[in-house]
Amino acid sequence: MKYNNKFAHYKMKVFEIPNHELKPGSYAVSFQFTLPHGIPSSIAYKESHSHERAKAKVKYWVKAIVDGIKKDDDMKYKQVLAIREKPVEFKANEQKQETANIKTWCCIDQGASSMWSTFDKNIYTPQETAKALVHVDNSACKLPVTHVKFFVE
Repeated sequence: MKYNNKFAHYKMKVFEIPNHELKPGSYAVSFQFTLPHGIPSSIAYKESHSHERAKAKVKYWVKAIVDGIKKDDDMKYKQVLAIREKPVEFKANEQKQETANIKTWCCIDQGASSMWSTFDKNIYTPQETAKALVHVDNSACKLPVTHVKFFVE
């Protein structure tokens, strides 16, 4: 399945050529734009050895076009931009906890169950081992815990 989503799109004329004729010479045109809040970081991932053939790509670029007399005379240049998220503050042994009221048949209260986890740190690099400890307190619940699952998404 292939999904395309456009996170940002700006198109603007940054230089007006006087009398519609570019005289011989060297030109430099500066421009600026503000990236929208919350756009994802650039990423390129392809795993061809997996039976699922997972792929993901978020790519940004700036494209410059100098219009010619005819469409075939246009000069084009494309530059890829790498967008990164702001750095995350490093934290070690931070603990997150959640308590849920467990119900059966939509309304029969079975008590509460709590779970909390502690990771040795919150920033990892590829090929690094992420170490965690998960605690489950089911002492206030009438139903048994049958398994604990872990997902990385």
